[in-house]
Amino acid sequence: VRAGERVALAAANGLDLPVWLLAVWRVGAVAVPLNPAGSNGDWKHVLEHAGARGLVAALVLADAPGGSGLGFVRSFDEGYGPVPTTAAPMPPGIADEPAIILYTSGTTGLPKGVTLSQRNLVANAAAMAQHFRLAGATQLAVLPLSHAHALGFGLLSALVSGGHLVLAERFDPLAWG
Repeated sequence: VRAGERVALAAANGLDLPVWLLAVWRVGAVAVPLNPAGSNGDWKHVLEHAGARGLVAALVLADAPGGSGLGFVRSFDEGYGPVPTTAAPMPPGIADEPAIILYTSGTTGLPKGVTLSQRNLVANAAAMAQHFRLAGATQLAVLPLSHAHALGFGLLSALVSGGHLVLAERFDPLAWG
């Protein structure tokens, strides 16, 4: 994966997706999170529209029809490989380059993509963390991390504020009784 390439990511909420998001951003590539509950048609549209070169998916989603024809498909379950002994340098200027393409649910038509830079993501997360006084707070994410709210207000605000994020695979009101 190289700087500027678009990589689709598909998984239910868990530790794998944040790890892969950060890895994609570290090399200057563009993450394209897929809604794990999305239809094959939505996935196909998003993958084609975003120009995704590859798909990294949870094993249960890796065989999804939307993944065919891509340059590579890798499962989260395959592991992360050896830990490098030194960090690779970040590509220069990536803060203002595209980092993610978030897609709408498509309730009024085909899903629409919004491109954000790393600077956009961090500034938004820092502003939310400051406004809502989230420093060191524990938050609960029940929306998939492919959703703008779960990603920006949940994951990223927790990362920039030193907080904690509890990832629920889905919201089950009966489990919170």
